[in-house]
Amino acid sequence: MLALTLVAMFAGLTLIDAQSRRHALGMPDGSTCPSVERVAERARGAWVFKGTRLPVNILFEHLEAGATVDNFLGWYEGVTREQVLDALEAC
Repeated sequence: MLALTLVAMFAGLTLIDAQSRRHALGMPDGSTCPSVERVAERARGAWVFKGTRLPVNILFEHLEAGATVDNFLGWYEGVTREQVLDALEAC
């Protein structure tokens, strides 16, 4: 929870803002987030990090479980820090 709070603050959001916006929107709107895309043939049409098959919701699940952005980036090498921060800002 602390990691999500710090990430949300870094992205200019409060924890409540980040969580409520994510739940309200489901995932970032591709038109406002240049780092994600939605392709019907990939990940069942879920929002994924651009150029990957990794659903964006995985980021939020890890952060809510206590992981840091650095942890996430270490686990998913195909995703960049810029993509993560873009997704957080879009949500």
